[in-house]
Amino acid sequence: MFALALFAAFLWTLQSWWRWTHFRYGTFDLAFYVQALDGFSHGRNRSSLLNVQPFGNHADFIILLIWPLFALFKHPMTLVIVQNVALSLCLPLGWKIAREMGWSPRQAFWLSLLLLVNPVLTFVATHEFHPEAFAAPLWLSIFYGWQTRNLRWFWLSLILLLSCKENLGLIVGCWCFTKLLERPPKEELWKWSLLPGLFTAAWMAIYLFWLGPKWNGGNVDFGALYSHLHEKGFVEGASWVLSSSWRGNILWALLLPMLLLPLRRPLTLLPALPILFQHWLSWRSSEWTIYYHYAAPLLPLFWIATLESLKPGNSLGKKWYRTVPCYLVLANVVCFLAVDAPSRFLAPFFEKDPQLFLKRGIVAEVPEKASVLAPLPFQSHLAAREEIYSLHLVLKGLKTLSRHRYAPPPPTDVVIADYTDQATFDSGSGYYHPAMQMNNGEVVPSSDVLLHRFLAQVSWEVNSVGSLTVWTRVPPRVAVPSASPAPLRAGVVDPLTDLISLSSSQENGRAQVVSAWQYRGERQEIPWLTVVATNITTGEKRLLTRGLCAPEGKADGSVWRDVWSLPEEMDLADWQLLAVFEDHATRSYTGRVPGADERFVANIPRSTTAE
Repeated sequence: MFALALFAAFLWTLQSWWRWTHFRYGTFDLAFYVQALDGFSHGRNRSSLLNVQPFGNHADFIILLIWPLFALFKHPMTLVIVQNVALSLCLPLGWKIAREMGWSPRQAFWLSLLLLVNPVLTFVATHEFHPEAFAAPLWLSIFYGWQTRNLRWFWLSLILLLSCKENLGLIVGCWCFTKLLERPPKEELWKWSLLPGLFTAAWMAIYLFWLGPKWNGGNVDFGALYSHLHEKGFVEGASWVLSSSWRGNILWALLLPMLLLPLRRPLTLLPALPILFQHWLSWRSSEWTIYYHYAAPLLPLFWIATLESLKPGNSLGKKWYRTVPCYLVLANVVCFLAVDAPSRFLAPFFEKDPQLFLKRGIVAEVPEKASVLAPLPFQSHLAAREEIYSLHLVLKGLKTLSRHRYAPPPPTDVVIADYTDQATFDSGSGYYHPAMQMNNGEVVPSSDVLLHRFLAQVSWEVNSVGSLTVWTRVPPRVAVPSASPAPLRAGVVDPLTDLISLSSSQENGRAQVVSAWQYRGERQEIPWLTVVATNITTGEKRLLTRGLCAPEGKADGSVWRDVWSLPEEMDLADWQLLAVFEDHATRSYTGRVPGADERFVANIPRSTTAE
């Protein structure tokens, strides 16, 4: 059984490792905890990523238990391995619980296998790293301690569970309440209900009203997830969100694999309701589905309710009692297929990234002591340093989950951007946007302008290959005003932006596109370049993304050259290049196709040398 559990952990970790090495991680969580654990080793108690203390984001003190192992194996995937091994322990813990309920060893195995083959556990294990994932085995451990009346085991598991995330106290509190309803003897009442409930309530009060605000400092506003409840009114806001969250699958993916049997034990399911409604009432759609980590605390409750509804000697009948474990395993497998788990699990192994070696080279070349502004997929690779900042916060212009303005850090030594990264430069991510007006009337500049203002503070050496651009800070240089040549195109995207020249060349076997720009005032939009390459012989077309053109350029009278190396080996003698300049922030935000007045299209002539 332990071998099967470890094999599952190996498969989960293999998929996660592959995604990590191929820069497929799309959140900051792993990077946040890597920086926190590295900071503990160096006496630091603040994370630059979110500008909070390590436990100011969540009450996830359980990571302190991983710290010694991380100090020995200082690698981001150490955290993922520990998480997945812990999740695999659901199998032996489930077997022990089933045996205590009176099931035979064989039946107990099939019932515990429900946890392992349930799609919820697979998605929790493969969605990067989150301390909340530990709630699944720890809740099973709490229940086993209560079953066997092992008070030490129970309290140890309880304390560890509360150290995973602050909201898990809601489950414990409701569970203690259900034990009160069972009217146990007075001694049992204090041991298993009142004392755990009072301890949990005290801990939640201390963290939520004192430690959390003190360590957070207002930099992460989780209350904003429910702002619609008071802006629209609770009834209207709740009905609006519930009508949307009903389209999620978090409830159905927990009930259908269990053949709706948990509904026969509503008292056992009661502790799940606070967490369910917490996710349902949030406007963040990721909380309504099982594809993330939010269902980790819920799965054990639904599984235990299933087993309690099938206790030996119940009213379902002897024959059904013997065969139901097999039907349940089959239902879980069907649900696993229905939620597209196999393709989601296997897809990363078949995704090709032509710029993978470029990305690895960028990570290797960033100096160990350098400060870095990086997009989400790069952060966990660079997190073991004191000063790493998130590009998505600079582009958003607001604090995390907040409507308060984000104060960007001083210019870093290195800035990295990947313009094809959908976690950063796509409006669906929630970070990339045009100029937008807040409810209080304040206007937040577009993401392009916010990046420009960050870069324009200092001088940079720019290296652009494919969709990747790296800015390396250099000593300041004195701007030399240039003569103002007649622009090739005036008012490209922004009326104050002039395209001076545009050409392509073949340099050292690699095709380049060179454009020159001049700005006549405060920049409001930054031209985004996409090239349509057409093979002259075969007619094959390729869409190449350059991204923002010279966002570091200032209106100082200079002509700013933007040198872009195409992402693959292309002989310009065989390809015709068509440039499309547009305001990408506006286009991606609205999803509309720009009109002729909103973009500029031009053939890119070839020159014998770079401009």
